[in-house]
Amino acid sequence: MGDYTEVFWTRQKRLLLTSYVNLAFVIINVLVYLATYIFGDAIYEYGTNYYIRVVDMDEYYRLFTCMFIHFTADHLFSNMLVLLFIGANVEHDIGHIEYFILYIASGIIASIVSTISNLKTMHYDLSYGASGAVYGIMGAIVVIALFGRKKLASGKNFLIRVFVVIALNIYDSVINTRVDGAAHIGGLVAGIIITLFITLIFMKEYTMEEWV
Repeated sequence: MGDYTEVFWTRQKRLLLTSYVNLAFVIINVLVYLATYIFGDAIYEYGTNYYIRVVDMDEYYRLFTCMFIHFTADHLFSNMLVLLFIGANVEHDIGHIEYFILYIASGIIASIVSTISNLKTMHYDLSYGASGAVYGIMGAIVVIALFGRKKLASGKNFLIRVFVVIALNIYDSVINTRVDGAAHIGGLVAGIIITLFITLIFMKEYTMEEWV
């Protein structure tokens, strides 16, 4: 057991250091958060996703900039902790360029879904944070697990654990009024679809060795 644990964490450390795109996204998120201490409310005012400004004033850039803005340190920490470890593994599996596309596209689609939801419900909430992109990464894991499940050793319940974790996160997104559930679900579905296209078009094969 000790040898297995040591091998696992050695592999994870190597993946962390070689997931260049993922590391870049983490650094950008942290730098933007630190910049709020210098520029104050200007970043929040001009960068968050506020559907009235997006729809009525054509400020579509907010669908992108809001992905890198966090209001609190714990919000940033929770998103970056998940991104560091899960993102590194996903980038290793699908490739650096593909991971860049997955992250950005999932985040933007999550922002669009959030905007449409707020428009329909007339909620005047701001939308921000990397959660939509992070949920896109979680969606990628679903595809990776489904296509790579035959490579898992007999008795492994990784696939079940993946679906349980995602189901719990979706449940929390639905009942927790403090989070943008529409963005989370939009990012998750986008991540699944994008990774499915990447897998089929580029004929990706997943070993699953880094996940278990």
